[in-house]
Amino acid sequence: MENQNQSVASPVEIMETKQGRVIEFRPRSVDFKVFLDEETSDTAEMLNRIRQEAPPEIVILAVSLVRGLQVGINYSKKYAPHLTYEIEEQLTKLLSDACGKYLFPDICS
Repeated sequence: MENQNQSVASPVEIMETKQGRVIEFRPRSVDFKVFLDEETSDTAEMLNRIRQEAPPEIVILAVSLVRGLQVGINYSKKYAPHLTYEIEEQLTKLLSDACGKYLFPDICS
């Protein structure tokens, strides 16, 4: 948990820890509340970076699209496995088109 707080790139005000799952924080420069994931998956780390660095509209787009991507993939695996690759590819393209600069900051710099 300490490492999570230390990895925050912008100045933040820690508001409250939520039962071991997320940390609520609000960047000092913006009156916009977001929640950091405490898990260490690539997806969680990517979303945490976006939550810390991107403007509110990109944060909302990224989180919505990533969660939708996860739901869509799980749904297609269960009910239409033959479509899973196509669904994942289309949803990933939407995510990339909407949030690409923040998904791949090293490439876009």
